[in-house]
Amino acid sequence: MNLKNQLLKHILLLGLIFLFNQTAFSDTDNKIASLYSTRNWTTDNGLPSSAILDIHQSKTGYIWLLTYNGLLRYDGVDFFRFDKNNPDYFNTNNIFTITETPDSTLWFGSYGHGIVKYKNEELIKIETPGFFIQKIFAENNKEIWIGTKNSGVYLLDNSKNTISKIDFEALNKTSTNFLGKGPDGWIWIGTESNGIFLYKDGNLKQFDRQDVSALKEIQHILFVPNGNIFFSTYSGLFVKKGSKIKKIWHFNGVETNHCLLSTDNKVIISTAKGLYHSDLSGNHLKAYQKHSNLRVIKTIEDKEGSLWSATYRNGLFQIIDNAFRTYTVAEGLNTNSIGGLGQLKDGSLLVGSINGKINQINNGQISNYPFKTSLNGNKVYGITEDSKGNVWICSYIGVIKKTPSGKEVLYNTSNGLRGKLSRLAFEDSKGNIWIGTRANGISKFNGRKWTYLNKSNGLSSNFILQILSRLTPAGKVT
Repeated sequence: MNLKNQLLKHILLLGLIFLFNQTAFSDTDNKIASLYSTRNWTTDNGLPSSAILDIHQSKTGYIWLLTYNGLLRYDGVDFFRFDKNNPDYFNTNNIFTITETPDSTLWFGSYGHGIVKYKNEELIKIETPGFFIQKIFAENNKEIWIGTKNSGVYLLDNSKNTISKIDFEALNKTSTNFLGKGPDGWIWIGTESNGIFLYKDGNLKQFDRQDVSALKEIQHILFVPNGNIFFSTYSGLFVKKGSKIKKIWHFNGVETNHCLLSTDNKVIISTAKGLYHSDLSGNHLKAYQKHSNLRVIKTIEDKEGSLWSATYRNGLFQIIDNAFRTYTVAEGLNTNSIGGLGQLKDGSLLVGSINGKINQINNGQISNYPFKTSLNGNKVYGITEDSKGNVWICSYIGVIKKTPSGKEVLYNTSNGLRGKLSRLAFEDSKGNIWIGTRANGISKFNGRKWTYLNKSNGLSSNFILQILSRLTPAGKVT
């Protein structure tokens, strides 16, 4: 393990030890705000309106805000009133939705005054029928989907400059709040009062909402990598897992406006009662701020990992990750009593507990690390992956060696280990494995035979807490 990983190990270990007794959901909730720094913009410091309708970060890096008092572009320092400075293309306070095509063209949909597209500092206005555009979605550079308020759904062909109606009566008498392409290749249409429809190649079918009345009123739909689907509605959040639709009871009766999949595979949930995050199944729910009454309309993640939350009446928030995480039972660990940590070559972290179980943390997701040897509830301490990919698990019944193929060998006093109370494993530059024990010094294994170091042949103590290598002045590793 290099110096960086050693430091990571000790930092995380201190954090986990500190949290040994922090088991309650409310305790974790109280601490979550300390993981982030926040900035807030309102009419007091730069915004023309604190009520934000939509937010988007363009591929060029600008943050775009649609507010009740204009279209804004933020460059990291100043807010530029974009519509006011381009009156030939924008009617004041009239833009309600934004999307972007892969070629970095921005598309702005208005209430009754068409579409404006913007690329390379050039603005082009596209006339549309006099409908109110509620949602706009770019499937690709050519196909732009338009959802309206009570006037149906349209498809704009950018290559031909034509607009055609998806002419189904079921779409004509309701507002379109969501448009997006599902992993099934169908265009999903979420409506304000008539549920969800799927469209493909001239065919329209209605999504089976399984008699969940709240799914008549869709705000947003999110598809996540494990196949689950999150439905944000005016009266709660629902998740489709397999064939079943489940309610997230914490949001029962709460207006849920939007869900975002973050780069660390969390679902960021914007609600009328603040901002939350969960795992990909809607479990391990946490509030960014407890007892919040912020009406969060939408949250995006920028290229640096910060969250930007657009709110109604409270302006814009930037939530900056302080890059320190705590993991407890509430996040999915088997226990808060941690014995040891080990980082694998794939970047994941193994967490050994004092009850004989091991968790694996990978990209913020917690799972049980698979191994077959029973530890009978004994403590797990040091965990090390050697240069050959073998994982050495130190416990109070001996040391488990798990090979890359999954084969496991338990070393104890019957096959070479001097004392079964093992605390840590260390690999030296020659590939030797050094096992530090609680009462019997060090057992060194070269893959064929064992040798031993203890008080009888030079150690000052038989209780080993750490083994490190160092460079001598001559440049040799000792």
